[in-house]
Amino acid sequence: MNAVREFPPNPHALVVHTDSLVTDEIVETYLAGSSVPPVVWMRAVLELPGVRVLSLNAYKVRLQKHKEARWGDIMGPFERVLCDGLDIEQLSDLVEAESRSRRFAWHGAPLERRVYEGKRQALEDPLAGVLFEIAGVAEIIFDGHEIEIRKCPLRRWRELAPEITSRLATGSAVPAS
Repeated sequence: MNAVREFPPNPHALVVHTDSLVTDEIVETYLAGSSVPPVVWMRAVLELPGVRVLSLNAYKVRLQKHKEARWGDIMGPFERVLCDGLDIEQLSDLVEAESRSRRFAWHGAPLERRVYEGKRQALEDPLAGVLFEIAGVAEIIFDGHEIEIRKCPLRRWRELAPEITSRLATGSAVPAS
């Protein structure tokens, strides 16, 4: 697995994006000292001094520190635990090369506006389910004759777009009538 780190505008947060699915849930959130996550590496992260919250989304891990904590004290131990726990081979800084979202035309019946933020949320929607089978698809928004796909930053549109377009065009993503 490969991963990249991103420091979002919040100075107390760090996001690590992966190229493999981290969770099927929309979001999993664990607070240091109050919740017991099911996986050993998560517990180890939450035991690190200065860590406040650990959140998981499809292709990302978000860490929030206490305001008084310093990234210099947290970063090394966090990255070691994370890399060991998720078998991350390479962790580098995020360099945005392209947009994370793209719209695709839908030529079937107009779709009701729906947002799917995770694979598990889309279990009852065959179209969303088939699209989530494509590695790197992180979020799907249906809206009329458009489908917006949000990808994980480690995947490239040149890899994803042909697969998405093919599934939409060939009918392999069309719900059975």
